[in-house]
Amino acid sequence: MNRLQRILLNLFFAGLGAVLMWGILHRQAGRWNKSVAAGSMAQAVASPVVVPPKILYWYDPMNPGQHFDHPGKSPSMDMPLVARYAEATAKETTADNQGIRIEHGMAQQLGIRVGTVKKGMLPDVYHTTGVIAFNTRELHIVQARTGGFIEEAVTSAVGDEVRPTTVLAHERVPEWASAQADVLTLEHNGFAELAQSARQRLQALGMQSSEISQLEKTGKIANVIALRAGYSGILMSTEVRSGMTVSPGQTLTQINGIDTVWIDSALPQSQGLRYHPGDTAIIHIPGQSGGALSGIQGHIIQVLPTVDTNSRTLTLRIELPNPRHYLRPGMYAEVQLLSKNEPARLLVPSEAVLQTGNRSLVFLVSSPQHYQPVEVKTGREVNNQTEIIAGLQAGDRIVLSGQFLVDSEATIEGMEVRPLAADSSTVTPLVQQPMHMHSVPAAKAMPAMEGM
Repeated sequence: MNRLQRILLNLFFAGLGAVLMWGILHRQAGRWNKSVAAGSMAQAVASPVVVPPKILYWYDPMNPGQHFDHPGKSPSMDMPLVARYAEATAKETTADNQGIRIEHGMAQQLGIRVGTVKKGMLPDVYHTTGVIAFNTRELHIVQARTGGFIEEAVTSAVGDEVRPTTVLAHERVPEWASAQADVLTLEHNGFAELAQSARQRLQALGMQSSEISQLEKTGKIANVIALRAGYSGILMSTEVRSGMTVSPGQTLTQINGIDTVWIDSALPQSQGLRYHPGDTAIIHIPGQSGGALSGIQGHIIQVLPTVDTNSRTLTLRIELPNPRHYLRPGMYAEVQLLSKNEPARLLVPSEAVLQTGNRSLVFLVSSPQHYQPVEVKTGREVNNQTEIIAGLQAGDRIVLSGQFLVDSEATIEGMEVRPLAADSSTVTPLVQQPMHMHSVPAAKAMPAMEGM
């Protein structure tokens, strides 16, 4: 075989090898493409198409209650608005209904204390003032029992304190001399019936039974009598003078007792109508803290029937015991009025109520470790107890302390508040919306951000 034949034979075998190699590679490439296609198809079947979540609105992170229709920046803090997704809202609905969750350990670190809403009596206390005055129902008048003239007037002046046995004057009664002589003569002669008639005549002339007994015992005629006060109290007026002539029934003195005194306290008519006779009043005399003139208990005896036309006030008349006569008419007094006709009310400690300006909030323990902000309507506050008119029920457990930290956390998370409305499904945001956002639609509030 010559050289040319060998070269042609080598080229033939080389071409045949190339064809065989190309066939093998082409077959392997087909198999690899099929496996990739099958894998891609399986992966496509196993992995669903990812759909981006629906955005409900955008809100200001510093004011979650302020909503917007488009992304942008906060008009107040120049911060990017945050999107609120429908899926996240659905997941948070259950948590929102139960309230913010705080673990037990964290609650202890925050100093959260829990108490129970209870029914109780809320003392209806009203603070006012008044001036102590005489009890005019203890005003007594001393009159002459019979005609005569004053031999001697005992020195007494208006304002003196007298006793029942205090002698005011000595009066000579000429008519008594003959009447006493008749009694003694008839008794001495044994005319008992006539003597009894003579005694009655002496009584008609103003002689007291004790004086008649003294006459029969001593047998001495006495036509000068001692005019005694007969009552204890303060001498309000006196007309007794030495040498003056008096007639039967003539007023000699006026004496006002001070065993009890009055305080007339003026109240606005809206307050005065809440109190009634029998309600308790506690009296304090300024400057006498802890002494006999502090914490004196009296009671209302009358609500005067007229209203002062100038001040539009009602006057309550309070009666106070004054056994030691420490209370003097004219003293200034501080008065606490307590009403005893109050029904049982829902009460919570005042520290449990958060005042936000236009509403009051209480954090309700809706379930273990969950705290729900609840709007309440409050009434009066007395002795650190606040009356709850609406929003809570007896037996509800509420946060007593640490609620400011809970409130801050709820505000950050945009926690919803349970309102006072009957429809509990309607909630209002914990963060108050600015007033201008209520008057301007959201679509008109956004153009300020279009330039960004």
